[in-house]
Amino acid sequence: MSKRKAGKTGRAALKIVSIAEEPLEQIPYVSAAAGGQGISYEWLPVYWGEILGLPQDVDALIVASDLQGMAIHSTTGEYGDSLLGEVLPESLEVLLQIHMPAVDPEKVLVCLCGDLYGDPAKRGSSGDPLPVWKAFRNKFGTVLGVNGNHDLLSREGQAELASHTGSVL
Repeated sequence: MSKRKAGKTGRAALKIVSIAEEPLEQIPYVSAAAGGQGISYEWLPVYWGEILGLPQDVDALIVASDLQGMAIHSTTGEYGDSLLGEVLPESLEVLLQIHMPAVDPEKVLVCLCGDLYGDPAKRGSSGDPLPVWKAFRNKFGTVLGVNGNHDLLSREGQAELASHTGSVL
């Protein structure tokens, strides 16, 4: 996550001022272990950063990629059918409310940089990332990005994203 700092605006190049050395939060998830050795329990780190050059109508920038896993339920410690990227937007929304309460979620720009699908049964599996795109779009103003080599977004899914204002694939 990043917040715009006073400085250049408009078409200026983005400049990363800082990225925290330690994660602000870590989100638990499971993924397929290397070599077909079952399930690997992992933590997705969420880092805080500061950037210059965001347009005036953008309060914060979220960049995410390689979300290849299944979410672990906070109450049971078990994983279910939710992709990591489906639950991540809610966690990010809470972090923004705590650490940057003045940020308007509609003025948050999200860049999804591919490989948003994961299956804990098979490492490197491919599937439909549409639920991830929809989860981010339900929480934040603009979501754009690209599919990764493990993301199989159907034509119907592409059309659904194209029909929503603020979503660009």
